[in-house]
Amino acid sequence: MRRKLLSLVLAGTVAGVGSVSWGGEAHRGQSPAGGGLFEPYVPNETSGHFEEQTGSVSWYDSPDYGMTFKAGVQWLSRSADISDSPLIVDLPPGSATLLSTGDIDLNGQFQPGALFQLGFNFDQVSGVDLIYWGLNDFSTAETTTSANPMGLAGTLQNSTVDFVFADLFKTSYSSYLNNAEANYRQTIENFTLLAGFRYFGLREELNIQSRSAQFGTSSDYRVEANNNLVGGQIGGAYSWDWWRLRFTLDTKFAVAANTASQETFLGDFGNTIVRRSYRAESLPVSCISDSSIGTKLRLTDWLAIETAYRFMWVSNLAFAPNQLDLTDSPAGTEVMNTNSDLWLNGLLLGIDCRW
Repeated sequence: MRRKLLSLVLAGTVAGVGSVSWGGEAHRGQSPAGGGLFEPYVPNETSGHFEEQTGSVSWYDSPDYGMTFKAGVQWLSRSADISDSPLIVDLPPGSATLLSTGDIDLNGQFQPGALFQLGFNFDQVSGVDLIYWGLNDFSTAETTTSANPMGLAGTLQNSTVDFVFADLFKTSYSSYLNNAEANYRQTIENFTLLAGFRYFGLREELNIQSRSAQFGTSSDYRVEANNNLVGGQIGGAYSWDWWRLRFTLDTKFAVAANTASQETFLGDFGNTIVRRSYRAESLPVSCISDSSIGTKLRLTDWLAIETAYRFMWVSNLAFAPNQLDLTDSPAGTEVMNTNSDLWLNGLLLGIDCRW
């Protein structure tokens, strides 16, 4: 009797395992996603990861040992921590301000730049990304005239010929951005963790050109500021997929050493006399906070279009207007101000492909 019962139990167990195994294989063959824009999608070893609990293939899973490439246009707007100080005034000194640093700031401009990203997938959950974005060029220029004689604000004009009793001032200000990253990423479910290195570059130039009403000679007061930030960063991202859409929220934080410098030139009497010519350097520690929210629409297995909006903050930078010294300082006086912050925000439009 016991032998019969044992035989029945073993037979039922084998039958149950067989039915579960067959059901699982049948379940694997189901997929609501399509391979092309309207074509049925057939899962295989290299075109997607099968999700056991949903019976579907995730549209966004990378193939084993695949590569990704992204290219796009990124419009960025900047807001810089620059003090609003008088630059050009009517004479005598202390009269009405004709131009200030607030009149030539670059805040609120949206300038286009490029973005490129190349990814190497070690497997479906890890890889390395190489990222470059930049080439955003911000600039402004102002011409100042007055019925009265003009001069530089402050006491610096008193030791010059061309920057006092002037009849024309031309002021230009430009700023240029570059960013490069190398990150290792590891995905766990819908979360991605990353760690890597980052470079951020900011180059600026401010030039004030004055023409003497008495001699007709023109001279320049020019300041160039350079910031080169290099450091490590960590970050994370969360993504959520629906149909062919992916919604992503990511953030990164970096601590970097900033090899900042500024070069000042002040000429006079048609730039034939050099009043100031020096270079100052500093090495502050800067922080970078970079976050974005975006969506991606997969058109085919290998092509998608992407939109994202970036928010970014960088601390301890040297801006060209903050390096001006409009006082009649003793010879050898050098200014190096690296205590300013930069805020960036803007829209990205791009394409993303994989193979």
